[in-house]
Amino acid sequence: MANTNTAGFGLRAVMTVGNTPATSGQSEYPVQTAPGVALFKGNPGSLQDAGNAGFLQDASFATTDDGGAGGSAFTGGTDANLLGVLNGFFYIDGNGNPTFANSVAAGQTTSVDYNTGSNDITGFVIDNPQQEYVVRTDAALGGSAAAGTSSDGKRLQHSKLYSRKC
Repeated sequence: MANTNTAGFGLRAVMTVGNTPATSGQSEYPVQTAPGVALFKGNPGSLQDAGNAGFLQDASFATTDDGGAGGSAFTGGTDANLLGVLNGFFYIDGNGNPTFANSVAAGQTTSVDYNTGSNDITGFVIDNPQQEYVVRTDAALGGSAAAGTSSDGKRLQHSKLYSRKC
């Protein structure tokens, strides 16, 4: 059966560079309560470097939570450094229910998590610099390598970014 997916799906982890297993390991980062911009699985993420500094934000929108540029306007070295790819979220919703989700709406209200004493949202980020991705886009990408700068200032070189045009 032919692939009927005609829309993009963001970045999906597929393998790693070299002979290491592709575990798609991820780290936890805090997301501010009631973020100004929604967050979605498969989008690039960065840490806010202004305003509520240190909180995870979705870097795919034209303007990010910290007021910097994101999406196609992103400028390495000027805007918040890319951290990795968003891979899901956990929070206690406004009714007190534990919630795992692929996205967080802008302005999402939360309740206190009694395990941590915080009402912050937890974001899971694939931040292995050796991770390779496949992405479905609505336009061709120029080049086969995606480069960025990690949060510690080191240059990341993801060896391949496989692209499929819709």
